[in-house]
Amino acid sequence: MVLNDWTNKSCDPRVVFPGSFFRLLSWIWYLRITYLNRKILLGDNDITGAFRLIKYNPWMVSLHGFVVDGYLGFATGQTFGDTASPGNFEIPAIARQQYAPYLWLHKQEEVLHRARHFIAKMSFPDEATFRDNGSFSSANVDSCNYGVLFPDGSRRPSLSALGR
Repeated sequence: MVLNDWTNKSCDPRVVFPGSFFRLLSWIWYLRITYLNRKILLGDNDITGAFRLIKYNPWMVSLHGFVVDGYLGFATGQTFGDTASPGNFEIPAIARQQYAPYLWLHKQEEVLHRARHFIAKMSFPDEATFRDNGSFSSANVDSCNYGVLFPDGSRRPSLSALGR
């Protein structure tokens, strides 16, 4: 019997990561609306070996045995391609997305203070001039594209962080 026949997708959460790239591009566009001539720095929130972070139930570890050079080993972390792996990783990913706006709205000074250490070590290209950017059309506010500020001038959490 194939290992994936032992699991059932019917109780897994909906997978939402395919929409992440579109949300990122939308957020960059909103940043450009609000900060027309400012440098925009993007952060990366990739998790190396994401599936390996979620551990299998001990009863399932025996289903993930393998032999290499005569040694028996067991994968205790999820393996890419298992029926339940992508859906089960969505739960911590969604939790991280929901925690990000909380940090931005309630602990902004602490987050910025911790980030300054890393930003100080970065090297940046020279600022682009208007002539360099002149071939691009400007981003404008409309009913669907509103920028990154609330009407009171405070900053919105990112669309990616909101899971939209």
